[in-house]
Amino acid sequence: MKGVRSNVVAKIIIFCVCMTMMFLVKRSVQNEHHVELSWPYQIFTAPRSNRSIEVAIVVILTQGSDLTNYQTALNSVECYAALHGYYLRVESDDKFEECSRHEDKFFRRHCHTRQMMMKEIPENAYVLFIDADVGIVNPNK
Repeated sequence: MKGVRSNVVAKIIIFCVCMTMMFLVKRSVQNEHHVELSWPYQIFTAPRSNRSIEVAIVVILTQGSDLTNYQTALNSVECYAALHGYYLRVESDDKFEECSRHEDKFFRRHCHTRQMMMKEIPENAYVLFIDADVGIVNPNK
């Protein structure tokens, strides 16, 4: 019994020492890299220079979705697309009859994207398919 207790005590001591070391390392790293940011943040964006590649950002909403729930995120994506010369397509998932057979909204959204790629988006374009609640945080990248 005494050996089990000393084993538990040793593990607790090792745990406490490790946690203390992690705290001290984290604190020193934070102090070395601490940067004061002014408010509002200033973002200097530069549009992409190579526009020979077409890029389409596609957002497919489930029919009946309230667009206001996604407005902030969609505004940031719209701004990013305009800055870089990308096409932004925000559509409802009920446009193509071929996709209506899918009961699952995720299958309908992907089917819709495929139909857009086959019928509306140029063949040599890159397509970025994102959810409506995805926002652009750092437009410099």
